[in-house]
This record gives sequence, C-alpha cells and structure tokens, in this order.
Amino acid sequence: MALLLPLRGEAAGNVVLRPEGDKYIYPFIDDSSVSSRRGVAGVFGAYGEIDSIPGWSFDDRDGQYFLDFSTADLAPPGRGAQNYRILSFVLTIVVANEQVFPYDPTPDALATYGAGALDPDPGRPIELYGVGYRGGWTRETFTEEAPFQTISFGAQNLTGVRNAFALGFAADGSARDVSNNVEEGFEPSPWAVADSPGFIDWEGNYVAGGIAEGSLVPEGRVFRFRVEPTDANIAAYLQDGLNAGRLHLMVSSLFGTSQESTDIPKFYTKDVSDPGISYYLGPQLEAEVVLLPSTTVSRHGSAYRLSFDTVIGQSYQVEYWDGLTSDQWLPLGSPRAGNGETLTHDDAPPAGVSSRFYRVAVSQESQS
Repeated sequence: MALLLPLRGEAAGNVVLRPEGDKYIYPFIDDSSVSSRRGVAGVFGAYGEIDSIPGWSFDDRDGQYFLDFSTADLAPPGRGAQNYRILSFVLTIVVANEQVFPYDPTPDALATYGAGALDPDPGRPIELYGVGYRGGWTRETFTEEAPFQTISFGAQNLTGVRNAFALGFAADGSARDVSNNVEEGFEPSPWAVADSPGFIDWEGNYVAGGIAEGSLVPEGRVFRFRVEPTDANIAAYLQDGLNAGRLHLMVSSLFGTSQESTDIPKFYTKDVSDPGISYYLGPQLEAEVVLLPSTTVSRHGSAYRLSFDTVIGQSYQVEYWDGLTSDQWLPLGSPRAGNGETLTHDDAPPAGVSSRFYRVAVSQESQS
C-alpha cells in the first residue's frame, strides 16, 4: 500500500516587489487620475473630539494608505491557494515628513483611545491590515484609479462608505472593517505593527540603526511590517491573493490630529517624484514563498507513480518512508529541477514492504 503524505517545503529565495498601484484613501483627496497622483499618503484617525464637527461624521481611521501588488514574480498564480507556503512576508514604507509624529512600535489598547484615557507610551502605532471592499468593488476591480466611495449616505456622512477599507478578523475568524473600531468598541488585532530598523540616507543607501521609542520620527526612516502568517485567517488571505496573482494591503493608524492639520504620519508612495532624488523611496514587499506541487500517486504496472507539477527555479526531491521498517525519510533518486511542467517518478517497493509513504521536498534550485 502506498500513501501520499503532506509535502515539505524549503525557502525558494526572497523576491522584492514594488506596488503596481497605491492610493491615499481619504474623502477629501481625489487621486483617481494619473495627473492627480500624490507622492505621499497619510494615515491618521478622526475619533472623539476630532470627529465632533456638527453635521459631519468620519471613520475613526480617516486616512488610510492602500497598496496593490502583482505577485506573479513572487509565485505563479492559479495553483490553488492551499499550495502557497509563506515563509516570510515583510512590507517596508519610508517616512515622508520631518519629526511630526513620535515613534511607537507597540500596539495600543482600545481603552487608551477613550476620553481622558492615558496612553502609557507616546505616539500611536502604524498598523498593517488586509483590504475589504464595498459598493460593488472587489480585489479584481479596485485599483488606484477607483473612487473613494460609490454609495452616497449624504454629503456629510463619511462613515462606512469608503470603497476599500482596512480589513481585520474577529475572534471567530469572520472578516470585518476595522475603520471604526473605537466607536464600535473592539480591539482590531493588526496584522503587523511597524518597527523602524534603519533609514535611507541622502545618497539612497539603507543604513541600519534603531530609533528610541517616543522620539519624533525623521524623514527617511524605514517603517517595517513583518507579517507572521501563523494566524490561519491572515495566511488564507495572503494565499488567496497569491493564487489570484494580486494582493492588496492597507496601512492604517489612529494617530490623533486636529481638524485640517497636515501634521500626520506621511509616507512616500510609488509616485514620489523629486528632480534631486534618483533613487526609489516608495513601498517594497519582500517575501519568501514556496509553491507546493499538486501531487498524485497511482499504480503503474508493478510500481507506484508519483506525478507532481513543478515551477522553474525550484528543485524537487521525492522521498519515502517505510513506516514499519524505518523511522526516517530517505531520498528516491536525485533532486530534479522544475521545468514548469509535470514530472513523474516510479517506485517499486521491495518484497516484504507492506506500506510505503511518499512526499516531495521542495527547495530553491541550486545556482551553478
């Protein structure tokens, strides 16, 4: 009897992506046309006293920063969401204003946003989420050219109408809009909170070095979101995006400000343009993904045949384990380079072997 066991994956190497599109999602900014693209995007909150203008209503997370990545260079799409194993996932953005907001790399509890509440550390964290949609928009249709809202709830009611919003998950795993978590009274559970491991110098070089918590953040600081895809809901969201070849993310914060103030956390977009700067300051996504092959096992004469699809740039090693006679996985043949097509491997267990388990180990193809 031959059994097929879960596959084992190893790193296929980091890939760095720049966004296909990004957008400052704020009700009073229209950047839906190429001519109106902005080089910076802000993130801030409008809750409590900030949201007390008579006749007006705003989302708690009023300014949000949308990112749209094409992921085909990271992993070929359309292979089944469950087959993408995410080993690392890091988004970086670069601060665009000088010493406007304090550095806070830790989550702040919901209670610290109430009236008269005390925040034990200065500043508010910059957070990362997925993206949800309304107004008939979807991941396939929403781009940087899409409008802020489609559904009209009245000219001055801007709560819960944005077409794309920061998406989190409730304790039961259900997806929810976190744009009004203060008003609605729930902890949002960000996918990652940004830290700052270094900065970009005036020549465009990355320089490693931390910044003290509570310090005002200088322009050029790199903010890093490290997503740990151990949460099943986050992992499923990312896998679904990889399978579709398109991944949306949202940067958000409840950093407080005053009405019409420009003193908010701002970050360079992909469209930043400065005649004196020749290097890239926009967002980057660096990830490590192994695509696990779809594998079948069948009888082929007196042998068992394993068939598995492959990806160029990955290496595949068929392994076996005779459950009753050994306690370790052993290689069958030599590693084989993926060619983008289906590979097969035939194996005839020796006499006396009543059961044999198979798996395919995946790794980065060796570079000569």
